[in-house]
Amino acid sequence: MTAGGESIVLGGLDVVRVPAVGRPRPASLLFVHGMWGGAWVWERWLPFFAARGWDGYALNLRGRAGARATLTPVAAVAVTPAAPRGIWPLRSAELVAATLRYAPALLRSRPLLPSRRVMTRLAFDRLPPAEREGVYARLVPESARQARDIALRGFAVDAAAVRCPMLVIAAAGDRITPPVVVRRVAQRYGATLYEYPGFGHMLPLEPRWQEVAVDVAAWLSA
Repeated sequence: MTAGGESIVLGGLDVVRVPAVGRPRPASLLFVHGMWGGAWVWERWLPFFAARGWDGYALNLRGRAGARATLTPVAAVAVTPAAPRGIWPLRSAELVAATLRYAPALLRSRPLLPSRRVMTRLAFDRLPPAEREGVYARLVPESARQARDIALRGFAVDAAAVRCPMLVIAAAGDRITPPVVVRRVAQRYGATLYEYPGFGHMLPLEPRWQEVAVDVAAWLSA
């Protein structure tokens, strides 16, 4: 459990809540993890933002507990997001190799969890070596259908319907969703774009995560 947090259920989803320290700000923050992850991905960010006056909620998405919730955003921060049309057009050698390796599971819609070696090469390369095994142990098998849609199909999104302010974050060393993809996301939504050298795909857990969190807090406060 995240320090200072509590586990609650909202809309059928298991949620970790860390209340603001002192007088809370008018808006709360919702933290949503990516594939194979869970609320634990944000265990450093939740106390950071709580100390600055935000109530924070980190979801465990469907497949971890409960069903999908319906939410109305007032602002959005997307950290290393995949583009609406998917990530396959990148065709990087490592991404293609990983996709082909797990093609049978993807096609048969079997739950999918890449090997430690693959995750280390694609996602954990900027994590301290001593932490990689612990992070991998917390991953859960993901929906192969979701993985297939993200990699190959993408999703139909009406960009005009997204009217809230939006900040998009790119990690220069991300081997799964590199900056070229993240820039497309920012352009599509007319979002503010921040790019960070020296970071990889697991940016919220990497050693210099506070540099990014400070900038996010400033953007939210502006």
